[in-house]
Amino acid sequence: MERKRARKRAPAAPAKPASKSRKPRAARKTPAATPPQPPEWRRLSQELQVQQEVLEIQNPQLIESQRLLEPSRDRLASLYDFAPVPYITFCNQGVIREINLTGAALLGLSRERLIDRPLVLFVQEPYRRVFLNHVMRCRKAVSPVSTELVLRAGDRRLIPVEIRTNPLRIDSGGQPQHLAIIIDLSDR
Repeated sequence: MERKRARKRAPAAPAKPASKSRKPRAARKTPAATPPQPPEWRRLSQELQVQQEVLEIQNPQLIESQRLLEPSRDRLASLYDFAPVPYITFCNQGVIREINLTGAALLGLSRERLIDRPLVLFVQEPYRRVFLNHVMRCRKAVSPVSTELVLRAGDRRLIPVEIRTNPLRIDSGGQPQHLAIIIDLSDR
């Protein structure tokens, strides 16, 4: 059996007296209408639209450029990593920032264990002052700096080397860094 519910209606609100100050509907502001803008705002809005269009045009071009540069970057990374000579990058304090696989093999440790460690820890004790002078000269150099010293590998092997360091370069974080090649002098 279906029951019908009785609806209670709220009493009708008394009608408001018509106001003479009311504007006709067409003259009232709609939510979508924007307030009048000073000329400066219009100019800035137009400039912003132009910049947005420029960026929309440049974005595909930048993506294509990046796509074309990736193979070159990969080739250079492979050339650095698999070079037959040890390459090392260190900061002004002599801390290893980058080292290639050949350099890691020379020092007898994995690259991960070498990064962010002071290179002086791998210099034989009597040559540590020589290495620190090398780093100091690198900070001021305008031409390559070369120093002979003895490294101590992770397996305690002593390796006579020459470190040739190019003048400083700045990394992406704005920090000075030095790129060096390590020449093994054992066969001399």
